[in-house]
Formats: sequence, C-alpha cells, structure tokens
Amino acid sequence: EETLKLERALSQLRAKKRVVVLHYAPISATVEGEAREIFPFMGTSRLAEIVDRHGADLILHGHAHNGKCDGQTSGGIPVHNVAITLLQSQSPPAIYRVFDV
Repeated sequence: EETLKLERALSQLRAKKRVVVLHYAPISATVEGEAREIFPFMGTSRLAEIVDRHGADLILHGHAHNGKCDGQTSGGIPVHNVAITLLQSQSPPAIYRVFDV
C-alpha cells in the first residue's frame, strides 16, 4: 500500500526539485549495522525502484537507528539515513543534517 501511494504521488508531482522523505529504508546499504534478521522489517528496495523510475534529487529516511548514514539507489539517487539515534552516534554528534538540493 505504501509503495502504491509513493508511485501515485511521484507520478503526479511536477516540480524541478524532488526530495522523497520515507520512514523505511529504500536500500539495504543504509540498514547495514542492524541485525540481519530484522532487515526485512527495515525497508524494501521496491521504494527505490519507484523513485528511480520517477526521479528525485534526494531520498531521506529514518528507522534504521544502527545503520549507515549514506548510500544511493541503483539509479544513482543519493539516500541518507537521518534517524536521530544514528545522527547522535556520529562524530561529532548531530541532531540534524543539512543538504543542498
């Protein structure tokens, strides 16, 4: 259902810049660091496939508190995990990130 909503929204969106904000991870690279047995509950590559098909400048997601900060879809779209616990575990700790789009 969430993938259908994303598909519908991106297909109707007419904007020069597109930032996709998700709860779940669209790629496994930003989930690395989580326990392998919970990977299926952390996200799905179907989200990345939809964004690659419709295009975006940036994807932000949370949920993967022990994952990695950065990755990209197979289509080259940057993906950033902005889960607050992950950001606070970085050096230096952060409570937000700033992105140029």
